[in-house]
Amino acid sequence: MTILVTGATGFVGSTLVARLVRSGATVRILRRDHSRLDLLRPVDQLIEHAIGDITSRESLDRAFEGVDAVYHVAATVSDDPRTGKALLRRANVHGTANVVDAAIHAGVTRMVHTSSMAAFGRGFEDTRRINEDADWEASSDNSDYAESKHFAELEVHRGIAEGLDAVIVNPSLVFGVGRKDENTRKIIESVRRGSVPAIPEGGTNVVDVEDVVEGHVLAMK
Repeated sequence: MTILVTGATGFVGSTLVARLVRSGATVRILRRDHSRLDLLRPVDQLIEHAIGDITSRESLDRAFEGVDAVYHVAATVSDDPRTGKALLRRANVHGTANVVDAAIHAGVTRMVHTSSMAAFGRGFEDTRRINEDADWEASSDNSDYAESKHFAELEVHRGIAEGLDAVIVNPSLVFGVGRKDENTRKIIESVRRGSVPAIPEGGTNVVDVEDVVEGHVLAMK
């Protein structure tokens, strides 16, 4: 079974690739020619590389040749308003639409899409808790990133309506062993050193990257 993984050079994607390689799957990754490969170094010689970008449908079609299933993990992740709504929409919404279309065209058996709990919006009004039953509400409180992940999910649902077998996974705040400049680790290190005083109010859901990967693997079954 040949599995394509987008976003494979990132924190979640690289951990997923390592897990798939250990399971004996043939793994192909889609990456840009200038992508950092440090997180993939332990398995780099055991995987196939397809150079391209999710914003390029042509490169996606090449990457999907002979592929049985796909994990779409790639996304621009940022709550920094300086990132810009246009960039987030291009990568997360337009890019996901391209992956959906390429998956349908290739006839894959299943697509697992990595979304985010941010795609659920602000949660229930009375408790602000979030789960799969929360309805998205347009609000100035929603970040540009949250909006982009919500609309990316709509592209996946569009694909499902067109016959694609797809599962959406919504991780929360992911942490674990990985790149030293990973955002969650930076925050934790800053608090540990005392450079950023913190008295968390609670309510934030965190999850280990290995558990996120386990959820992805189960979603593919």
